[in-house]
Amino acid sequence: MAVKNSPTSRKTEVLRQLTDYVSERGFVEASLRPMAAAAGTNARMLIYHFNSKEAMVAEIMDELRLRNRELFRRWLDEQEARSAEDLLTYIWNWSSSRRIENVHRTIFEAALYGSSGRNPLAPAVKRLATDWVQLLEGSLVARGFSNQEARSLATFAIAAMRGLMLDLLATGDRARVNAGAHVICTAWKQRLQAKTR
Repeated sequence: MAVKNSPTSRKTEVLRQLTDYVSERGFVEASLRPMAAAAGTNARMLIYHFNSKEAMVAEIMDELRLRNRELFRRWLDEQEARSAEDLLTYIWNWSSSRRIENVHRTIFEAALYGSSGRNPLAPAVKRLATDWVQLLEGSLVARGFSNQEARSLATFAIAAMRGLMLDLLATGDRARVNAGAHVICTAWKQRLQAKTR
C-alpha cells in the first residue's frame, strides 16, 4: 500500500518548486495562481501551507539565501587558493557570475519589497543582508582585527559589492563594473596584508 506524503514533506516540495519558479522569474511575476500551478497545486493550498502570501515569500527568500550560501560554499571549496585576502574577490566573482544573476535580481526585488521594518518580510531581508557580512567579519577577526573594526570593514565591503551588483544588473556593463570591483577588492587585500606586517 502506498504511503501518502506528510503535510510537512509536501510543503517542503512545494517550497522547493516555488523557489525554482521565483529564481527564474523573480518576484515581479509572483502572483499566487501561476506560482501554485508551477508547484503542482492551487492558490488555496498555498495559503494552507504558508498561512499568507507574505509568509510564503519570506520562506522562499530564506530558501534562496540557504541555496546561495551552500552553492557559494561548494564553489569556494573548488578554488585552489582560499586566503582571507582573496575572499572578497571570490565573493564578487561568485556574485557577478551569469549563472546566478537571476538569483541576485530576485533577492534585490525581495529586499525592496520587504524593506519596511513593519513588513513581515523584514526578518528574512535582514538575514539576507547579514550573511556575507558575517563571513567577512569572521575572516577579519581571525586576522587580528577587533570585532568592531571587523564588522565595520565587512559592512563597507559588502555594501560596496551590493552596489556594484545592482549597477551590473541595471546596466549590464560588466567591464566597467568589474573594474570598480577590482579597485575595492585590491584595497581589501592591501588592508589585510598591512595588518600582518
